[in-house]
Amino acid sequence: YQDGPAAIAQAAQHLLDEYNRSATSIATFAQPFLHGHLLTDSMSGTVLSVLLTLRQQIERVIVLEGRPRFEGRTLASALSKQGIAVTLITDAQADIFLPQCQAVVVGADSVLVNGDLLNKAGTALVAWAARARSIPFYALCETLKISPQRWYEHDPLRTQANLSLLEEKEEAEVLEQPIAGVEVHNYYFDRTPHRLLTHIITEQGLLDRHQIRDIAIRTRVNERLLTKKGRST
Repeated sequence: YQDGPAAIAQAAQHLLDEYNRSATSIATFAQPFLHGHLLTDSMSGTVLSVLLTLRQQIERVIVLEGRPRFEGRTLASALSKQGIAVTLITDAQADIFLPQCQAVVVGADSVLVNGDLLNKAGTALVAWAARARSIPFYALCETLKISPQRWYEHDPLRTQANLSLLEEKEEAEVLEQPIAGVEVHNYYFDRTPHRLLTHIITEQGLLDRHQIRDIAIRTRVNERLLTKKGRST
C-alpha cells in the first residue's frame, strides 16, 4: 500500500500530460477555422486551451455567461487575463452578436455514437441560430468524450432515457423562492444534432459520423471487457 499514493499521482500526471498533448493537437487541427470574432458558451477547458494557443489570430471572443451557474464568467476571466479581448453576454443575446462572428466554437460534455453533441444547455439553440445565418459551428473535444450512448429520436418510449442524459439539477438554481403553480426545470445539457455541426475537431483530426461510431463501438467493447475482468477477479 505504500506505493498507492505514488501510483495515483503518477496516473494523474499521465492523464494531465495526455490532456495537454490532446489540446495541442486539437489546436493544430482547429487553426484553419478559428479566427477573427468567435462566439462560445459556458466553460470548456479544451476551448480555453485552444483559444489561448491561437490567440494571435483571434480578435475577440464573445462568451455566453452560462446560466444558471455562470461558468462563462470563468472562461471570460481566464481569456481576458491572457490578453484576449472578451465580450460577456447573457445567453439570450447570442443571436444579436452572431452576425459579428466568423464562427461558433464550443466544447463537449460528450459526443454520442451517432455524432450528436451533448453540451451546456443552450448550445443547440446557438447551433440552430448559427445554421440560419450560415455561420460555421465547431465542437472541440478529446476522443475520450466519444460515448457509446445514443439519443432515441422519434421514440416516445425512450423519452426518459433521453432526458436522463441531460442531467436535471436543483430547481433552486433557477428559482430560489418557489411560486405556487409554477413548474421549474433545470437541465444542464442539451443535444445538438450532428447535422448542425460543421466539424467535430479532436486530437485525431476532423471526425465524421462513421469514425465517431467506430470509436464509440471500441469504447463499448472495452467497457464490457473491463466489466467482465472485474467480475472474474
